[in-house]
Amino acid sequence: MYRDSQTSTPRDVTGFATWSTSDTSVATVNSVGFVTVLRDATAAIRASYRGAEAFLTMNLQAGGQRRYYRALSGFVTDAQDSSKISGVTVQITDGPNANRSTTTGADGAYQLYDLEVGTFTIRFSKSGYASLTRTFTITGDKFNDLSVSLTRAAS
Repeated sequence: MYRDSQTSTPRDVTGFATWSTSDTSVATVNSVGFVTVLRDATAAIRASYRGAEAFLTMNLQAGGQRRYYRALSGFVTDAQDSSKISGVTVQITDGPNANRSTTTGADGAYQLYDLEVGTFTIRFSKSGYASLTRTFTITGDKFNDLSVSLTRAAS
């Protein structure tokens, strides 16, 4: 997230930043920050925007994209006003990934990695909202997104 000043609203500038890698024999990075790993090693991925720079040094694994094919991610929003909801518990309740859970961050996003291929039920819950369950299948051959909206509980 980028801010023009301390009091400005943060903006996602991912698609506007200039991306680079410290070692193109290890990894490449495209214009929207998507990293392709070429071999196992350490590399720094750098983003620059309007004179601001940041980088992250990572231990990378070739073929690591398969990890994302066995992951589930998404956003949880409020059904009434579409705002992102932080602190939502996202729990897999059955199937090969039973009892795996995480919590949404400040941006309403969640991610569960290293899931087993198969079908399972996911429960989204937070105090003040009606819980929601969804069935999902991880096939292991594509990116998996499950974004949901929660309805506020009756007062």
